Amino acid sequence: MVDLLRKRNIEENTLVIFTSDNGPWYEGNPGVFRGREGQMPEGGFRVPFIARWPARIPFNAVCKAVAMNPYLFPTLCELAGLKLPEDRTIDGICSGF
Repeated sequence: MVDLLRKRNIEENTLVIFTSDNGPWYEGNPGVFRGREGQMPEGGFRVPFIARWPARIPFNAVCKAVAMNPYLFPTLCELAGLKLPEDRTIDGICSGF
């Protein structure tokens, strides 16, 4: 995907996100954490989150803030200059890119 963005000359200003929705299933490995998907220990919900946006995120930057996937929708709306829908409750907050 990044090769295609580069080929189209839009890599620098495109945000690419890689993440998951839960910890590993029963055959997976939660690393140093206890628990797996569907369980309350940290291994059940801690997942990778990688964001790549060369124009805005420094290479090898690390953020230690706690976040969760419901933050994506309001954050991406704000980045796109869109208002959140007002006719429903939105789970999540803008993470302040």
